Amino acid sequence: MPQPNGGLEAAKDAALRYLGYRMRTRREMERYLQKKGYEAPAIDGVLDMLAEYKYIDDLTFARQYVESCVRFNKWGMKKIKYELALKGVPADISDAAAADADYPASDMIMDLAEKKIKRPVNELDAAERKKLYLYLINRGFSYDEIYSALTF
Repeated sequence: MPQPNGGLEAAKDAALRYLGYRMRTRREMERYLQKKGYEAPAIDGVLDMLAEYKYIDDLTFARQYVESCVRFNKWGMKKIKYELALKGVPADISDAAAADADYPASDMIMDLAEKKIKRPVNELDAAERKKLYLYLINRGFSYDEIYSALTF
């Protein structure tokens, strides 16, 4: 039996259930509804309605995501921006969210280094420094941030 309004109501219900777990980006919601098999007009209508009521807002999502990743994951901005891009957040929005963030890179790098090596940084040999450097690069910190924080 076909859905009323070309599946608009069913798509809206599915979208609201999906939002019940956490905030989503516009692109995440679009992918989800496409995967569920809803037609493009229904998806567009639902996305417009959700945006109008501020249920999906990529800038708000990006700001909260950046704050969460900095606070709990101790990720560098490069990794955070990469993850936002995977979620469909445009680069200009992720840049704006990053600019608004309280991002103490030096403090985070020092905390991560202390937890990783459990001794002063200046006592490391070349192999240990390289290992620490690669660890911090994989956490999303830039070379300049690492160098200025640790001053090898």
